Amino acid sequence: MWKQILFAMLLALAAATSTAQVHKGESDLSGCIPDSVLFSENSRWWYPGEPLQWADSALLDSLLNSDLETFSLVTQSPRSLSVRRRIHCMRSPEGRTALFVIGDHRYISYNRETLENASQSNVVGHSDGAVPYWLDSTLFFQNGRANWFLHAQRLFHSQQTLEIEQSQTNTPPEGAEHAFVFVLDSAAYFVMLNGSLEFAKGPTSVISLPHDGMGWLRLGKLNPSITKLRNRTVPWHLSNYVVAINSGSALVIRKSDLQFKLVPSSIAVKMQAELGSGNVPRDFWLGWKGDTMMLSASGEKTVENVTEITRNGKWAPLIIPFDDDELPPEEMEGPKDNWGLVALALAALCIALAVSLGIIRRKSPPPFLQRSNLDALPLSPHIQTLLSQPKHQFTSEELDTLLGLGDVPSPETRRSRRARIVQLVNAESLALFGKPILERTRSEADKRMFIYVLSPPKSPE
Repeated sequence: MWKQILFAMLLALAAATSTAQVHKGESDLSGCIPDSVLFSENSRWWYPGEPLQWADSALLDSLLNSDLETFSLVTQSPRSLSVRRRIHCMRSPEGRTALFVIGDHRYISYNRETLENASQSNVVGHSDGAVPYWLDSTLFFQNGRANWFLHAQRLFHSQQTLEIEQSQTNTPPEGAEHAFVFVLDSAAYFVMLNGSLEFAKGPTSVISLPHDGMGWLRLGKLNPSITKLRNRTVPWHLSNYVVAINSGSALVIRKSDLQFKLVPSSIAVKMQAELGSGNVPRDFWLGWKGDTMMLSASGEKTVENVTEITRNGKWAPLIIPFDDDELPPEEMEGPKDNWGLVALALAALCIALAVSLGIIRRKSPPPFLQRSNLDALPLSPHIQTLLSQPKHQFTSEELDTLLGLGDVPSPETRRSRRARIVQLVNAESLALFGKPILERTRSEADKRMFIYVLSPPKSPE
């Protein structure tokens, strides 16, 4: 106990000392005081926004003025070459830009010209290794690590308080903090690795956390043909793909249907050559626009279009259902609906009784009883609505009406929410029925228009 008290006193003393030093130095970059003034005896400390001052100003200005949707730039402290920080810049679908230093929530700017600090947070850490993403013009961070622990928190930069807040979820399943995470419009997806895939001892679960909910859903298992993937890899989120770079190749996930390809990549080869020794070149940066990736290192720039490098070979589903004999133990936690559990238990009992009496014949229970996530209802309201429709083709307007989006005035907002719901529906139907049930395709009558085709699951025989 006395050690904890002593440690707390030391932390309080350090905080008081840093506060006193803040008022002594001359501020720069919207209140940023260089670490040559502050904390001169601690080379591993930096003040909010200071890594921007470490960067080559011409290079940083060039990247800020470019039309890249996202870029990351590695900077190095001029006083201690072992101290590096990563500057990250990303543009939202609505056109808003966020510029921040990975691992330091005390500096977040939404103004490329003035670099004015819009954060009043005092959170350091927590977003190291996190996946940043935009949702309805708000900057979110999923997972990450602080000095002493890994976490699976869903954080966001509040527009009201200007501080980093935590978006509540049910208790994450064990291992979610170690997962490989990528984010789509509908949800964050977690490939439940613990270390490298090469050392996995059985099927790898894939779960999701819908952006608009608190519950975790188990979707199935990772396709066993994927043998190269690391849990702490930070993916590249392009317009139509998610790309994970590993061991000189690229795992490409198609956003529209969660199909994947493992393809050769010149950028992956270049990254392996440049970073294999553990050193980061001073001019190292990466970025992307649309579906084109760019990497600059050691004075050379490599450009690669993902649509081009994925032309050959077949796409395969990233997530497939568990076999009956390999369903993992229940790992979803959080509050459960007792009445829902009672209803499921009664349904299972009735089915078992009917089978025993020969009324119905099945080798296995229906899909919804095989689901390991008993938090969820057997079918979501959106899937229930879709499966009750007599027709199987819908225009965008018809689908919006079915999904409850008809009254949303903004076409952009309506389109974004529609895409999010379609992704959720297809992820759930993949877990329930082994395949997505909604497909977006061009109309045969008018090639300028898209329609949504519903493919209901076949009734069991």
